[in-house]
Amino acid sequence: MPTGTADDVQRRYPAPKHHPVLVTEVTRMTRGYYCVAGWDVLNSRMVRPLQSSGDNWRLDADRSVFRVGALLDCSPSGQRRAAAYPHATEDLLLARTPSPLEQWDERTTYAFLLPTTVRSIRELFGRPLTDDKFLADGTVCASLGGVRIRRDRTAFERDASGKLRFRLHDSDGVHYGLPVRCDWPRHLFSPGDGDSEPFFGVPEANEWLGLTDPATEIVLRIGLARGWGGPDGTWSPRRCYVQLNGVVCPEDNYHIFAGSAVGSAVIGPRERMNVLFTIGHSTHSVEKVVSLLRQHGVTAVADVRSRPYSRINPQFNREAFTVLLKAAGIAYVFLGRELGARSEDRNCYVEGKIQYDLLAQTELFGVGLHRVIQGMSRHRVALMCAEKDPLTCHRTILVCRHLAARGVAVEHILEDGRLETHDAALSRLLNELGLPEHDLFRGRDEIVEEAYAKRGERIAYSENEALNNQEARGVGH
Repeated sequence: MPTGTADDVQRRYPAPKHHPVLVTEVTRMTRGYYCVAGWDVLNSRMVRPLQSSGDNWRLDADRSVFRVGALLDCSPSGQRRAAAYPHATEDLLLARTPSPLEQWDERTTYAFLLPTTVRSIRELFGRPLTDDKFLADGTVCASLGGVRIRRDRTAFERDASGKLRFRLHDSDGVHYGLPVRCDWPRHLFSPGDGDSEPFFGVPEANEWLGLTDPATEIVLRIGLARGWGGPDGTWSPRRCYVQLNGVVCPEDNYHIFAGSAVGSAVIGPRERMNVLFTIGHSTHSVEKVVSLLRQHGVTAVADVRSRPYSRINPQFNREAFTVLLKAAGIAYVFLGRELGARSEDRNCYVEGKIQYDLLAQTELFGVGLHRVIQGMSRHRVALMCAEKDPLTCHRTILVCRHLAARGVAVEHILEDGRLETHDAALSRLLNELGLPEHDLFRGRDEIVEEAYAKRGERIAYSENEALNNQEARGVGH
């Protein structure tokens, strides 16, 4: 891991050829947009990189560029965005999408950011907030920054509407209850957000936070939302509410909390009472898929498509399908970021092709496995992807391979409603590949490993193939 000091970064990426910015926070907005902010290493200040049009980013296609800890090469356009203070302080229009330079781990990111922080929210904005909640639109001050605070002065909680909030008692003696806008914790822990009924919630969020020693300081990424005119738009001036944009810990709490896919997490007694199902929506009608799910008592669908949309099968596009499942009394959670076959981690690719063994060792994949196992204690869960045959889909060859290794009993729902156990599916795979169940020198487990590798090589996502045959089969990997 490269050393993370400003001098070191500028030596590695000198101006004017480079303009390095360290991503400090990625916040979820509406309509599929995300706001990205970072520390401008060259100018020692916070910036909010924006598209040349002044718009924020849609990360469905290039989320991997904008990850906390990513060191990006940004090319300012030289133009200024017509924006009111306080946001005009940091808005930075770019000439093009940033290029990745390095990806730092949590420890390196924390060590770099800690000296750039202040002790309280008042110190950050240079004044107290009205009602400890907002500043008036037009206030000339920062709209982004970092606050360092002892971990034991913070906690996650749920508000009256079920959304995730962050409680902190900072060094000025002020108690804050901040809405959580950071993309990753909202996706993982928020009980009331777009991923309906996720398998993790507030207790798990505090378990994750509690992995840091109580007296140790964590870095809170704090921001002001753009001005809001109230429910009827009549507030004047508009209000910029303070929010939590991110949490950076001194160690990799996510990895410690969830474990990697090769870690020691094992299914517990509550989860063992349930079977994990899988299903492929194929070209079926929604009514048929719902009928198959109900036939087997499924109460929650975990969508493991990396891209939960298809021009060929739009009936299974994420938003529409979620509504239909809810009407049928079935919860939906999107796990395509964690368990999808098109990883955003460039370390999982070799010559443009996903390597399942590398993907399975990532922190994010381990988080996904943990979420599925956690969900099985409350639901009868079905993993859903696009492929009709479980043997031609990563849900079986990648995801269920590692869940089964943890003791999860897996059964695949076939298109006629019959169930195929995972072991029976593996026997069918061996037969398809012309491999024996046993031979003189190897046991079945070793032969199955060979079968997994061969089928994984055949079906793994390839960027080059995708360019030539984009969505030709309507596959949701």
